[in-house]
Amino acid sequence: MIKESYTKIPNDLLSALAAYKFNGRQRAIIDVICRYTFGFNRSYYKFPVALFEAFTGIKRNNISAELARLTTCKVINIIGNPTKTETRLYTINMNFTQWTIEKREVSINIEDDITSIENDTTSIENDSIKNDTNLVSKTILNYSRNQYQTSIENDTHIRKSFNNNSNNKNIVDTDKPVPTTQKFLDDSFEMKIVNTIIESCLEIYPNSKVPSTYKDKYKWAIDIERMKRLDNRTEEEIRQALNFAINDSFWKSNIRSAKKFREKFETLYIQSKQNRIESKSINKGQQLQEDFSKIMEDFLNESTGICEHSSND
Repeated sequence: MIKESYTKIPNDLLSALAAYKFNGRQRAIIDVICRYTFGFNRSYYKFPVALFEAFTGIKRNNISAELARLTTCKVINIIGNPTKTETRLYTINMNFTQWTIEKREVSINIEDDITSIENDTTSIENDSIKNDTNLVSKTILNYSRNQYQTSIENDTHIRKSFNNNSNNKNIVDTDKPVPTTQKFLDDSFEMKIVNTIIESCLEIYPNSKVPSTYKDKYKWAIDIERMKRLDNRTEEEIRQALNFAINDSFWKSNIRSAKKFREKFETLYIQSKQNRIESKSINKGQQLQEDFSKIMEDFLNESTGICEHSSND
């Protein structure tokens, strides 16, 4: 009996992984997906690139490239229709006939392999695990291709997320309960950002529906914390983007929550950098104009002085 935590991976999936030619990076990525899906008895999971990087040590650009290849080759599927900036929900495609990865020349058929496992009770007895026959059968049944695909199609959480709320821009972790002790103090970075957004909303419309209790502010602060932890935004980048948002007439009216700020962060940060460049150019132009005016003023003063001296002589 296995006492420690373990991952139940379908036998046919293991056979397929052995039969197809995956490179090391691809296999590492697949292992992480299996760990967070089968390992927790679920069909899919939200995988930020940072999670793959943390578990595999593979650089981000290489992870993104291999994820794209595995998706194109139909080894993994993306749930829903996320934009380029959204964190994606991945699942293993259990219909191996759709895989377009190069296959090795193997002598066993994956389907036959499953059948032989189901029927070979003699070998199970010889291996002294007769009492686990029912467990093996249940594992194969629960994680067979058809059952797995059906579980995805019937998953009510996915239907609600992607059919009833197709405009949702950020799929986030399941909300954690508000802690009894304050995780985000008033002087914490996250809470300062939240309070700044709240003040900006109230400036435009005093009756804005913004959080007033710690419990409600905590939910907004979680979005800011995830920007740092999951999206890898630095505090300076977040400050710069928010400062631009609350001082721009268009964005000030549109950034009405921490969630919306997180969603539009990249656009805000890029525009804030462009705004800084333009401001520097304007300041430089003004300085050049002032310098030129000073030079002309000095020149005219010198010229006037010469003329006056000549007339006196």
